[in-house]
Amino acid sequence: MYKSRYEEIIDVIRDNVDKELLSAFETKARVTFIRAKAGAGKTYLSVAYALYRASEGDKIAIFVRTRSEINQVLRIASEIRSRLGARASELPTITPITGKEALCRFPPENNTVIKWWCRIIDCEFLNNKINNDYRELIQNRQLSSIKDYFIQARDMHLCPYFALQLTANENKAIVTTHPYLINNELFERLGEREILIIDEAHNLLKPVTARINERELNRSRTDLDDNEIQNMIINLWRRNQKIRAMRVSRLWNFINSPGKLIRINEECIKVLPPDELIRERAREAREIFIISSTLYPINLYKKLFAKNIDAEIRIIPGFLENTKTRTHAVLKIGLTSRYEERSEKTYKLYAKAINDIVNELKKTTLVFVPSKDFAKNLSKELKWNVVLDENDLYQVETEHIISVMGSKISEGVDIYISGKEPELLIIAGLPYPRRDREYLGIINLYKMHYGIDAGTLLKIIEISEMLSRLIQTAGRVGRRKKGAVIIIDDRITNIPIKIPAYSSLRKLINDLKKFFDIK
Repeated sequence: MYKSRYEEIIDVIRDNVDKELLSAFETKARVTFIRAKAGAGKTYLSVAYALYRASEGDKIAIFVRTRSEINQVLRIASEIRSRLGARASELPTITPITGKEALCRFPPENNTVIKWWCRIIDCEFLNNKINNDYRELIQNRQLSSIKDYFIQARDMHLCPYFALQLTANENKAIVTTHPYLINNELFERLGEREILIIDEAHNLLKPVTARINERELNRSRTDLDDNEIQNMIINLWRRNQKIRAMRVSRLWNFINSPGKLIRINEECIKVLPPDELIRERAREAREIFIISSTLYPINLYKKLFAKNIDAEIRIIPGFLENTKTRTHAVLKIGLTSRYEERSEKTYKLYAKAINDIVNELKKTTLVFVPSKDFAKNLSKELKWNVVLDENDLYQVETEHIISVMGSKISEGVDIYISGKEPELLIIAGLPYPRRDREYLGIINLYKMHYGIDAGTLLKIIEISEMLSRLIQTAGRVGRRKKGAVIIIDDRITNIPIKIPAYSSLRKLINDLKKFFDIK
């Protein structure tokens, strides 16, 4: 029986994707929201769809949150092509596009002036940006990391940054980070794109695009054109007036960043309402897919992202549902991470509960907490390392770590601790955002922009952001082998998500032993 190219691609990823998710891209709406639980295979399906559409002639871009997630997309694309064997020769490659700070051969210590760094140091590779051998390489070989592309360009005596940037227009499928979606100058470098896939889209709910001290803004000249700014920064830096050069660079960045201006104390901040971003991109792209496991409540996201735009919603049921490889539970024992109730006793009680669970189950364990301050205090009680970045995981020699929800390792990446996939994930406290002046300033801006009551908007967005972080964090275990997620915060029982709650620690441990087949 004849199979289309798309059916062949889907066949090789079917085991990696929830079967209810497989039809999510079958839509003709201008904007489509796709919500599916963590671990459902959203990234696998996005990559498969991108390869298919690019093979049909469309120019497509996948936008992810971090460089680690770019590498994950590249690994998946390489895996799909490997599984397809000889048939992969008909598919294009997916090329990474990322910032100069990740690809510069002689990076500055301070990235504030990275935009002008090539001219500042008069880099020898400014005249060695690209050649046909590199073009052929990236069009015909699917490399599996940004580092691989860097090494190939370096070995050909090219600038890795420009070598990739200059191929963006030529390549049918690219993967890049959210700043290339948000910033108009960066987006234009990608060339025309008919289809945009925005992964981890909940991170664009209230994007701050730039910030600067109000005094610094008021005393600076804002009437200079780009060439004058560039020459000023280069000359200041070369005369060793580096602080002034960085100040001018921050000014240029603030002026040229999109968004609406709000003032918080003595700081000027630009915030880009997501509907303005999506409306701007919809003028150029034929289809936009907005994807996350945490688009909750979905109607709020539809209003905030796609006001007055033709949009469809595809929801794959389940938030924190139990599966064959993942179970969830709430431990309700009178503990909460509510800021005003924290004390030394709070951390001791959390530490005791965590130690009791870990000592009984003897599993590689991740503990996620709401903030760095909470992590620091809990670390003192547990005597565990606090790890916030994926790169720091390789330096960990223990099987148990503490991290923070919203950190780089809490979303979208596969985690290994001392070479082992964690099996136990304990969420000690709920990650509600703090109601600081900046947060309330953004809520007030959205109240005026969208015409929604500020109190209602604040409550909905707080719950949405808390659940977003919670769900993304829970997806770090149970991806390949069995994993258990335990939430320790009584407040979660006030939210209508179907997770069994235990008031007995012994009963919870016994049930987890059954799940892990521990005798």
